[in-house]
Amino acid sequence: MTKSQVSAQIEPMPLIMRWQRLLQLGDLFSNRDHTKDFDGSRASQIHHRVQALAAIYMLVALGWMILDYISMPLVQFQAMVPARSFMAAGFMGLVFWQGRSSSLLLARLRLALLVLIPSAFYVYSAQLLEQSQQIYQYYPLITAVQLAVFPLTLIEGMVLALPVFFSVLLASQMSGYQIPQELMMTLILLVALTLWAQMSQLFMLVSLYRQATRDPLTGLFNRRALFERLQTEVLRADRYLRSVTVLLLDLDRFKRVNDQYGHLVGDKVLQSFAVAAQKAVRNVDLVGRYGGEEFLVILPETDAKHALEVAERIRESCEALLVTTDDGEEVRFTTSIGLAQWQGPEDLAELVERADNALYRAKTAGRNRVEVA
Repeated sequence: MTKSQVSAQIEPMPLIMRWQRLLQLGDLFSNRDHTKDFDGSRASQIHHRVQALAAIYMLVALGWMILDYISMPLVQFQAMVPARSFMAAGFMGLVFWQGRSSSLLLARLRLALLVLIPSAFYVYSAQLLEQSQQIYQYYPLITAVQLAVFPLTLIEGMVLALPVFFSVLLASQMSGYQIPQELMMTLILLVALTLWAQMSQLFMLVSLYRQATRDPLTGLFNRRALFERLQTEVLRADRYLRSVTVLLLDLDRFKRVNDQYGHLVGDKVLQSFAVAAQKAVRNVDLVGRYGGEEFLVILPETDAKHALEVAERIRESCEALLVTTDDGEEVRFTTSIGLAQWQGPEDLAELVERADNALYRAKTAGRNRVEVA
């Protein structure tokens, strides 16, 4: 079979095309398939936007007391001052609450407080003021619209919208005031548009993140993302006295595959190996394309002994792989692996260089084997 026949018969990059079609839909509903790195990046964005909005709301809450003093009877104004003070204090707490900006759990908590603080104030003001005098009835609309600036999943957005609706119903019940139908319909419409805006931001964020961190052929992490994650794991290992090990893998005689069957078959081999390698490791491990036919596996909290078991599992999985062309030809291939456990205080370049030296020994010793640095 000629290379032109192969090009015509093999679908180009089926794995990555399926990945591109499917990655967005599930990711917009929940963060179940989001990586830890992406969750941390999104959490940091949420944290900083909460701080910015909280700072604005704190100043507005304090400044609005002047308008309350001008427009309200003295008794109502005196009753509103503590509520506005507590609200401003709550926003101030969000401004100066540092914590872990990369924690998605804390980011969600901060965002929930940004919703609950004005919602509680709205319920209080509804009981205190005559509805005819109250411009505070628009608080739920403002609270709902503010969520449009955050990249949230559909589930997150719906959960955060619930307190807004609950505050409207609670305020109506406690004050005995009938909610105008126009107000409720406006709120529903704004929440729907807000959910759309949130998911649109998330769609763009996921797309940009994966374009910047993923290899377009295999869907694995690219070299830049690998080193960023490796740096994080090494720092964690150093801080908590844990182990971290890397595997450097190279497909044996891969050039021969490209020369004999064509580059599209070679792409199919790379994709098949990428899938097999990911299945052979844990969810916390990271598999990425280091370059060409080389791959790098990061094994957090794993010493050389246990990493050797993982390496053998990957090697055996690769040895059992079979790529079949549409013409019925079978393509088999193997991998050689170099293994190195981080030894503080060496830097990343030294760690990867030791793994590369071990990989070279595996190649010169006959290929399809694992060597430990």
